[in-house]
Amino acid sequence: MHGSDNDLCVIKSVLKFSFLNFVDTARIDVELRKEQNIRGLATLAKEYLGEHMNKDYQVSEWRIRPIPSSMLDYARRDSLVLPFLVRKMVR
Repeated sequence: MHGSDNDLCVIKSVLKFSFLNFVDTARIDVELRKEQNIRGLATLAKEYLGEHMNKDYQVSEWRIRPIPSSMLDYARRDSLVLPFLVRKMVR
């Protein structure tokens, strides 16, 4: 996950589900840089992977159903970059 604080609150309150072990790339970045400001996923993807990420749907209304395919594609692309990013960050 990236910047998971709000997501975890929603998951816990709505789904009654919690995580024991997971990785948050935003928290890794904060620890590596020893700074408190959280940088976005697109910034980290550019820095560590040299990849540009389109963030057009970042502030979309994710509660709408059915979720449009364009928003699902956006979420897939965000999720896909995370394992590669983590590997680069923790080297």
